[in-house]
Amino acid sequence: MHEFSHQILKHTLHQALHWIQSAPPIFCSDAHPLCVDRPLPHNLSPIVPNTEQHEALASRLIEKGNPLLGMFYETLWQFLLDELPNTQLLAHNRQVNQVIDGRKTTLGEFDLIYRHQQRVFHRELAVKFYLGVPDQDNSEDDSPWNQWVGPGLKDRLDRKMNHLLQHQVTLGETTAGRESFKALNARGSLEKEALIQGRLFYPLSSYGHCPAPQFSNPEHLKGTWLTVNELHSWAQLKDGYEFQLPAKREWLNETPLSTLYSHNELQHRLSDLKQPLYVLACHQSLPLPLHVFIVPDHWPTKALSASRL
Repeated sequence: MHEFSHQILKHTLHQALHWIQSAPPIFCSDAHPLCVDRPLPHNLSPIVPNTEQHEALASRLIEKGNPLLGMFYETLWQFLLDELPNTQLLAHNRQVNQVIDGRKTTLGEFDLIYRHQQRVFHRELAVKFYLGVPDQDNSEDDSPWNQWVGPGLKDRLDRKMNHLLQHQVTLGETTAGRESFKALNARGSLEKEALIQGRLFYPLSSYGHCPAPQFSNPEHLKGTWLTVNELHSWAQLKDGYEFQLPAKREWLNETPLSTLYSHNELQHRLSDLKQPLYVLACHQSLPLPLHVFIVPDHWPTKALSASRL
């Protein structure tokens, strides 16, 4: 890996490690008792890995090639839970299998099993970026989870949360899950928890209103989404703004090292937009960039249909 790309990776890892330790969960224990209220185990403060630790993590990621965002996020947590004080990673991505009618089937896998002080935890992870879809049928102060969809429309908040809380995090309660945990020879019982981090993108007010998801953490990270046509009329993003198009692993970075584009250069790149595009809008008057998803003009109609399936 050449020097410049290694520099980008080092910068990315530094910011991403800070982000996963400090970004507020989208859902806390008010939404479900198994959702954690803070990312780090009890009574721990964020750590800043030293150069040697950074190099070890960078090497691990380079070996994985170009992992998807979810795998990148999980790898960061695997690394961190071995570096935090009084904390030890016991297993990750541990498959749970059972034999039915003579055939082995996979029930699922434990994302993380770790020990903190004298307690052992099974933690399920999710890092998600959802866009809220306005629905005229909704007049409440909050919105149902099905109104929050992934930019590619293949993912939806209600389906993810139901699978996470009803299947993934309860894996240790199954007979096969208990046997898999027992085989680790870890002392103590297994406690369950779920961490859901990410960012929720709200529609530009000119398109429609979508309130926050039901039971969401009021402190969750927020962004805005708008169509290509709406960008033309959103004067706020014209004067003095520059734009970054972060790679997916940089979605956890507040200030990536991506190329800066002018408004006209951004418009040129959007001339034939087929899929939603994550954009950071930077301005010298702002301490941090604005997080924006720009979507094709036909996307809102498709998103509304996807939210109702």
